Amino acid sequence: MEQPRVVELEVPGWGAVSVPKDALALAVLGVVSFVAFFLLDPFRIIDKVDLRLVRLYEAPKKSAVRGRKVLCIVNPFSGRKEGLWQYAKVGHPLLKAAGAQVELVQTTHAGHFAELGAAMASDFLQDAQKHPFPDGGVLIFGGDGSVNEFLNGAISEASGGTNSLDDPKVVDVLEALKFAHVPCGSANGIAASAGATTPYQVIVQAIEGDGTGHHTAALDLTQVILEANSTAEESRMVDSHCVSWGIISDHDELIEDKWRHLGMLKMVLAPIYCILRNPSYAGTILLDPVALDLDAEKHGYCDGAELPEAEELSKDPRYSGWQSIRRIEGDFIMVTLANLSDASYDVKIAPGLGWSDGEAALVVVKAGLSRLSLIRIFLAFEDGSYLKLPFVQAYKVRRAHILADKVGSFTTSGAMLEDTRSVRLETIQGAANYVKS
Repeated sequence: MEQPRVVELEVPGWGAVSVPKDALALAVLGVVSFVAFFLLDPFRIIDKVDLRLVRLYEAPKKSAVRGRKVLCIVNPFSGRKEGLWQYAKVGHPLLKAAGAQVELVQTTHAGHFAELGAAMASDFLQDAQKHPFPDGGVLIFGGDGSVNEFLNGAISEASGGTNSLDDPKVVDVLEALKFAHVPCGSANGIAASAGATTPYQVIVQAIEGDGTGHHTAALDLTQVILEANSTAEESRMVDSHCVSWGIISDHDELIEDKWRHLGMLKMVLAPIYCILRNPSYAGTILLDPVALDLDAEKHGYCDGAELPEAEELSKDPRYSGWQSIRRIEGDFIMVTLANLSDASYDVKIAPGLGWSDGEAALVVVKAGLSRLSLIRIFLAFEDGSYLKLPFVQAYKVRRAHILADKVGSFTTSGAMLEDTRSVRLETIQGAANYVKS
């Protein structure tokens, strides 16, 4: 009997693996077909389908933006570079049909969102009557990082560079500013958390409001306090989405920076690469947990009160206001503090997390897992059921402190943090106003 033809492949961490040649050929053909016809879309089939769907879109009959100004800030380079297309084919026609006064601003360079946020905050603080924020809201066509950059620009200007959410001028700015995320980036977790996975859904939310002429909801923000490793100086910033350390940060660095030029192909390759690496990071996590309720327990959250208490830190001024200081030590694969339920359009990182309840979700995965276990986590991300896996710990918290043994692998909403190994996080309840129904 003829022996099946096989190919010996050297897989990092697994050694030599025998794969039948026929199976390998089919796998290669499948990958090439997927890349050629879906990710690269050489015949622009996806665009043609999108254009046909756009013609079916109608503006809602009830409008909370009629007679109001809506500022659309578009990043034409984000994600699949479709921001301008979505504005021209979806955003602008629907908003105009709903009676809004629409203004467009395109970003042209890195940091432009921050500059726009700072300029708007400066004008508002100088003369709120003459330079009010758009009363119909600011719609940000881009990724989660675009939203974060815009907010930090406005907050930095209002606070004189301290970025403190306690600053009275920051409070004034955030009370007057209404914004929403129109998903045109890679992950689009902010929009997904608001129940919108397409630009059309966000525009409809902005137009419809709650049916009584209002269209905003309070949104929690995270105050991020960084300690520079080289100087030990503290600095602050704000995050509206999630702060990560470990494998999620490695993934974000690939899709937002190193592999940005690969387009949507990076969304397939990045998880595979991270799982094969199976990294680990040593450090300590401190948290101020929220009491576990039945709903949180149903989703798979753990009781933080069962963790060891760090009593020796109770008089440390950094933890003033903490109701309890609990500790987790060791080597970690993933640590993420989520301010919203969805990390991306297909990753429900914190199921059951409220929009403005003053709570965040701290997700911890310790090192020592097999690659198969990591695959199980990634596959269960979509519906949030990964929290119920025995090797995943998740806690509802008010505050947290991540202390890494070494510098590196921290991100806020996809943006890398340099020279950092100490990150303190505090959830500020209802600090911002988000445009949604």
